[in-house]
Amino acid sequence: MVECHFLIPLRRDAEIADGEPHDLKDWDWLELQIQHLFGFWTVAPGYYHGAWMSPRTGQLITDQSRRFILALPENDIDSLRNLLKLVCRVFPQQCVYLAIAGKVEFVEPENYGQEF
Repeated sequence: MVECHFLIPLRRDAEIADGEPHDLKDWDWLELQIQHLFGFWTVAPGYYHGAWMSPRTGQLITDQSRRFILALPENDIDSLRNLLKLVCRVFPQQCVYLAIAGKVEFVEPENYGQEF
């Protein structure tokens, strides 16, 4: 098993969407998807404040995120990546921060670069 965690900002990406908070139904959808695929999840307490440089505008973007933590067999990691590609569409995001056993990657939606 390897520890995986990912961050979902509390708001839709203002560069590709409206910057408003996500609907409760979207959070419920995500938890149901995780439960269906993996059977469990943990949400870390509180929010994570972060910043990143937008490749689109060169501007510094700040956000607050929820952190989801899972312990997965290595053969389930691609399923998590595929879910996060979909998450980028449901929670309009340019990418999702994913850490797997201490290694970080940024999961982009399928067909990245096309309009949402």
